[in-house]
Amino acid sequence: MSEVRLEGYKLEGALGSGAVSSLYRAVHEVTGREVVLKALKASIPPTSSFAAQLEREARILAEMSHPNVVLLIDFKKAEHGAGRTFLVLERVDGFSLRELLRRKRALRVDVACAIACEVLSGLEHAHAHGVVHRDIKPENILLAKRGDVKIVDFGIAQRDKLPSANEPLVIDEHGEPLHKESFGAPAYMSPEQVLGEHVDARSDLYSLGVVLYRMLSGLRPDVDAGAKAGDERRPDAPRSRRDAPVPLSARTKELPRGLDNVVMRLLERRSDDRYSDAAVVRELLEPYARGPSKEAHARLIRRALVEATLVKDDGRRPDDRTTRTTRERPWLSYGVFAMVGVAFFGAGALIQLTSQKEQKLLSTGARALPLSPTEAGGLRVLAVPWAEVWVDGQRIEVTPFARAVPLAAGTHFVTLKHPDAPEEKRTVEITTGETVQLDVTMRLGDEGKR
Repeated sequence: MSEVRLEGYKLEGALGSGAVSSLYRAVHEVTGREVVLKALKASIPPTSSFAAQLEREARILAEMSHPNVVLLIDFKKAEHGAGRTFLVLERVDGFSLRELLRRKRALRVDVACAIACEVLSGLEHAHAHGVVHRDIKPENILLAKRGDVKIVDFGIAQRDKLPSANEPLVIDEHGEPLHKESFGAPAYMSPEQVLGEHVDARSDLYSLGVVLYRMLSGLRPDVDAGAKAGDERRPDAPRSRRDAPVPLSARTKELPRGLDNVVMRLLERRSDDRYSDAAVVRELLEPYARGPSKEAHARLIRRALVEATLVKDDGRRPDDRTTRTTRERPWLSYGVFAMVGVAFFGAGALIQLTSQKEQKLLSTGARALPLSPTEAGGLRVLAVPWAEVWVDGQRIEVTPFARAVPLAAGTHFVTLKHPDAPEEKRTVEITTGETVQLDVTMRLGDEGKR
């Protein structure tokens, strides 16, 4: 690299380069902070429209602050034709989603939905600020080694308070956009963006739908079914927008029907037929991502990075924080054991009565569950990797499923079944107007399975 410094930043290496700008790993010379610089190429005049585009990106990012959106630290503008215009961005220690998808044919349902939920959270924030990203694709979704998710590259984003960057897409003879950095990736674009029409939040949701389809099936919806998984051949953009995509359920096994419906609605060709709100889509996907917890999502994503050998396994399990805290404070263990001892004798009669009630119920056969019970509550079940859900001896559905099962107030007996794991049994108390959530990991391969 001929140039090793840019206005107070020492460049440590190149991360990537396009037709207009380059990315560098860099360190602030005074504070030592590690950052990423997105700099206009030296060959691009500082008075060009591309320099104005980089400034637009800085102004857009300056108005946003969200854990799922890359953080803008600084912006340097070339003055009087001297120097280079560049953004200073937070450095995310991790990998792009595209790198993960190169290692994995397809992702597990919970991992794919966890990533999608985090992206949707960032899009929800951007859309609330009047920003349409316009270039959601695996390369622009970063996965930190600890499992965090960041949306990057707002270079062609639209902002309702700024001059529009919306232009018709011009495709070359290879199916690639001319001036790629100005238009984005056609394989993930909405039909209206390809045609240069007005775009809004629904366009980003279409792109996210393509990404989610790719994560779950190993193929984009515009790629022929006969292609190898992960094939990134150039799409036939007009055909992919004219023909309905292959149903996701036709390309994956045991895909929850509700999830298939969500993805296919995201991919509707008419924007009016899609979801219009990122928050709504996120809430629909959360049951498939083991709930709304960012911490749970991060654990799933980190585990996927470990399994793909992108991150070294540190030996910690999701429960290690609780275990470690108990070991570091032995007095807490003694207190817990004492309370357990007291509770054991006090609860003995209750356990016996509950067991007798369950045995009586199961021995006399399943009782019918009312479809719309009066004074009802709900039961939501999250099982990893999946399980058949039985309530009071009646089979309900196979996880994951988005809906909460309506149950009458009172005691209910839940059994989770998987062919390679012991049955998991739970007793739940349903209260009118409230939803109980069960989060169970099936012990695959354990001896004694039924």
